Amino acid sequence: MTIIVLEEFNGIAPVLHPHKLAPTLAVVSENTRLDRAVVEPWRSIAYLEDAPFNTRTIFKYQGEFLTSPDHHHVVGAIRPNDPLDRIYYTDIDYPKIRSGAATFRLGIPKPAVPALGTIVVGNTENITDVFNTRYRVTLVDAWGAEGPPSDPTLGVELGLGFSVTLDLTGTTVTGNYNFAVGALVRVYRSNSSAGEGVYQYVGEIAYGSASFVDTVTRENLQEALPSEGWIAAPDENTALYPDGPLASLIEASWTGLVGHAGNTVFCSEPGVPTAWPYYYSNQHKIVGVSNVQSGILVMTVAGPYLLAGSDPAALAKVPIESNQACTSARSIVDFGEYTIYASPDGLVLAQGNTATVVTSALIDKDAWQTFQPETIHAYEYEGMYIGFYGDEAGGTGFVFDPQGGRNALVTLAGIGVTGGYFSGSTDTLAVVYDNAGQRSIGEFNVGELTEYRRRTKEFLFPDPVSLHCVRIEADSYPIHLTAWADSEEKGTWTFVDNLVVKLPGGYRAREWQWEIRGQGIVTALVFADNMEEMV
Repeated sequence: MTIIVLEEFNGIAPVLHPHKLAPTLAVVSENTRLDRAVVEPWRSIAYLEDAPFNTRTIFKYQGEFLTSPDHHHVVGAIRPNDPLDRIYYTDIDYPKIRSGAATFRLGIPKPAVPALGTIVVGNTENITDVFNTRYRVTLVDAWGAEGPPSDPTLGVELGLGFSVTLDLTGTTVTGNYNFAVGALVRVYRSNSSAGEGVYQYVGEIAYGSASFVDTVTRENLQEALPSEGWIAAPDENTALYPDGPLASLIEASWTGLVGHAGNTVFCSEPGVPTAWPYYYSNQHKIVGVSNVQSGILVMTVAGPYLLAGSDPAALAKVPIESNQACTSARSIVDFGEYTIYASPDGLVLAQGNTATVVTSALIDKDAWQTFQPETIHAYEYEGMYIGFYGDEAGGTGFVFDPQGGRNALVTLAGIGVTGGYFSGSTDTLAVVYDNAGQRSIGEFNVGELTEYRRRTKEFLFPDPVSLHCVRIEADSYPIHLTAWADSEEKGTWTFVDNLVVKLPGGYRAREWQWEIRGQGIVTALVFADNMEEMV
């Protein structure tokens, strides 16, 4: 007498031979959600709106989805309660900052040196009143962001009652900058007898003004120039940035931004996302960056490392004992305390100064290649890693649950996702997907039930048996069952209730395997060689 009772259902583990799997594991577990210890189908995507046919990136902003054909990295407001509701994002030409419908370059340019115009030297009879000075100017955009200073003017010697007119006509710039009403030119002057040293605030005037007149005495100069060394984020200026514009963008713990281009990580000034004075180079090409508790995780084509610290001016490079390269920038998902990304060997979980292939107990390197790791794009959803790969319209994907144990890995089919946006505040995943040839935006796992497919391990017996009595406990029917005996398919039967079905007999086998398909939640499968054994 032989009976098999399956009341617990786990995911797949291709690393093991089908004979060696635990009874609860499966060879195929497609479109199955297993976090409630039953076989339950994932839901399809619920349509929200149409999108341009080539959309790959979406971001929900001010109640609407922004779309792009390129892979953008978008960071929401880094200042709490920002009245301008600014967001920051990468683009193929240069990184941008957006407020409402207005979009500008992420950065303030360095102005040209102002010309010295009319100079009234003043009284120079008392040597203690005579000083030599130079001028520098900065540009301030209409939102109040200040840029780097110009180079200094030539020195000029002045005395009591002086007056210096600066010609500002050459300090205006062209390009997509926010120099509308409210933009300024700020004037700074060196405050030392030698004309060098600290530059201090003199005054400001509306951007586009032709000139500025300085009569401020030395004792009335104000704060020091704050933007020395500031520079805009990497852009299309190949003379400054031979590796091109920022290829990634994340929010940093110091209320700033971090990104990379080529083999260099760039960091913004704390609280000043338009200023990027700090950078850290590495010998290997960088694929992406992410936040972890101890700093910035940097993923390269040779393996990860850590930039530890909370001050962008003093980050420490900490090696991570791992050679797991990142195969796809779009595979990087930040879960807060840790980051998961795709490597040639599997999914890597990086936390602190460690990085481990967390799928190694489930899937080996050879089987992992069927997931085409170089094509993976992934998103967070309910604490799980939702990955898609291959032909974007093909609908191939997988779910990895870092806390799932034996339920950690299942596959997805028939859901052709090309991009996504996870909202942590609502724990929802909006995706761009192929909708009968139309590119649409929808909500993941909210639509109609998908059809799952789950194939058991290969049950091997010492002697041939005939397991032709079957009962399926499910919340709803029909459920379709296919049976294999000694690797030969014996047929498919449809179950409409939980009554025992006696399959056609006349054969015995040492190796048995079954597959169920359906939409109803399955709580138990029972297989026996006679009716008396059924439970």
